[in-house]
Amino acid sequence: MTSPNRHPELSVSIVNYNTRDTTIKAISALKESISQIDSEAILVDNGSTDGSVEAIRDLFPDIQIITNKENRYFTYAHNQAFRLSLGQYVLIMNSDLLPNQTALEALVDLLRKDSKAGAVGCMVLHEGRRPRRTIWTQPGLLDLMRSLHPWRFLIPHPRPVSLNGITDSANATVISDSFLLVRKDVLDAIGLYDESFKLYYTEDDLCARIHKHGYGIVFRDDLTVNHLSGMSVGKVSRLRIAWLFLHDMWTYATKHLGFAAAVLLLPGMTLHLVWIALSALFRRPR
Repeated sequence: MTSPNRHPELSVSIVNYNTRDTTIKAISALKESISQIDSEAILVDNGSTDGSVEAIRDLFPDIQIITNKENRYFTYAHNQAFRLSLGQYVLIMNSDLLPNQTALEALVDLLRKDSKAGAVGCMVLHEGRRPRRTIWTQPGLLDLMRSLHPWRFLIPHPRPVSLNGITDSANATVISDSFLLVRKDVLDAIGLYDESFKLYYTEDDLCARIHKHGYGIVFRDDLTVNHLSGMSVGKVSRLRIAWLFLHDMWTYATKHLGFAAAVLLLPGMTLHLVWIALSALFRRPR
């Protein structure tokens, strides 16, 4: 970790919401991974009630902690950390990711050497085995429609960028921000996260703006980090998650595809919400 009188090379931003145990594992892995990098770590807690803040503060006294009284969601919380960060590069890292020294040092080294790269990511493996969806192309109207229950069974899927997680990075324009290393000056130039988004389509918007400012994104499919079970979305009701998903879809569509395209999504969005509500009703314990 960096000394208090120096600016670190790397800042790490982690958001926690009632995932104490997985977050502790993530920070432990992180500290081992950044032992050779001048760095700082900033954790933003979104009103956790599981003792996360107290446990993390006791175990990792050198971690900077920002506490919110309520769940301010993904973009707002990360922006709090971005504004506090002093590093040349900022690692956006989910609280259920286990980084390793090989991958992290290689990603940092890539940004050191490639001034045209605005962001870089790598493969994410679920519990060290199954590749997760990590890169994709910028979503268009049909892609958004395929994400909604009434249309996902009716609209044919094209050949995806990611096949079983093994990706053709040449065709990708978006990298998941579950584990994404970004230049701090690029973040500042594009205005950090757009807080109109709460939880979804955050990387789609971020990567689009990085491209718009003339920077590329680079994906290293030869490097991997591990993902644990225990996502924060599991702590929120399905209906609330569905509402956030649709809110962010509408935000993305109006911003990047235009209002007319977004209006075409409204019937499917309505049916999607009804589908989730009925599913929740019938799955309710008796």
